[in-house]
Amino acid sequence: PVSLGLRAAAQFDGPAEVYGFHALALGAIGGLTLAMMARSARGHTGRPLRAGRAEIAAFALIQTAALARVVLPQLSSDLWTPAIALAAASWSVAFLLFFGRFLPILTQPRFDGRPG
Repeated sequence: PVSLGLRAAAQFDGPAEVYGFHALALGAIGGLTLAMMARSARGHTGRPLRAGRAEIAAFALIQTAALARVVLPQLSSDLWTPAIALAAASWSVAFLLFFGRFLPILTQPRFDGRPG
């Protein structure tokens, strides 16, 4: 909804249409990708389907990346470069958290002892 609203506002001299695409790509698709990877990793390794602290932090960082990329450049053109840097850093740290949390889980036998 945010991305569609931004894209619609662009038609009426609102923010540039590119912000709607970034809201969709970074916030919605990025968050969905991370959530599905976490859910699948937990489910396929016999772990409870509850997000832990690392996953929650990663989800928050993905949304921080989207907000930084969409909101900060609209506040001031001087914030464009810092916004890109903050978005890139947030996105990268989010997926590094996922990697650090799930690499051990995905390389060990199932938690519940079942085959697979």
